[in-house]
Amino acid sequence: MQDPLREEREASEPANQGAEAELYQELRAVAVGLLRKTSPHHSLQPTEVVHEAWLRVADRPHLDFGDRRSYLAFAAKVMRSLLLDRARARGALKRGGTGRRVSLHSQLLDPQSSGPLDVLEVDQAIHKLAAQDEESGRIVELRFFGGMEMQDIADTIGCSISHVERRWRFAKAWLRVELDKAESSSES
Repeated sequence: MQDPLREEREASEPANQGAEAELYQELRAVAVGLLRKTSPHHSLQPTEVVHEAWLRVADRPHLDFGDRRSYLAFAAKVMRSLLLDRARARGALKRGGTGRRVSLHSQLLDPQSSGPLDVLEVDQAIHKLAAQDEESGRIVELRFFGGMEMQDIADTIGCSISHVERRWRFAKAWLRVELDKAESSSES
């Protein structure tokens, strides 16, 4: 289906409105979590992130989402892209950006942490991880940018929760080493 709500639309308009409102609230909760993790110097609001993500997804009518989880996983990629675009624009020296880096270890490795992060640094680390282990990179993306629980990730990628938990532990350890290297080189 082109979006996870098509069947509900076809069934009834009132049910559709409820399902869309529920999906919107779910996306907004993810956006709130993402923005809470980022630098406090951004100008984005959760509503803006959700609306932009919604528009970017709607702009691709050829996509066929099998279920709600697939839609949310794709929306997580879109939100990641949006945050990266904004971070790059903000950090561009020609636009007066400071190019300042912020430590992010606690946030990536412990989602309950409240410290800010550098989205560009996270993205670079995830790309390096995905180059070595694509599945672990995807798990980090779904967990960190998508705000998904382990069971949802397991269902999305089609494997057991214990497999996801093992890959998550590996990814956290790998990222800890990679981010320590990045932080050491930026301090020198």
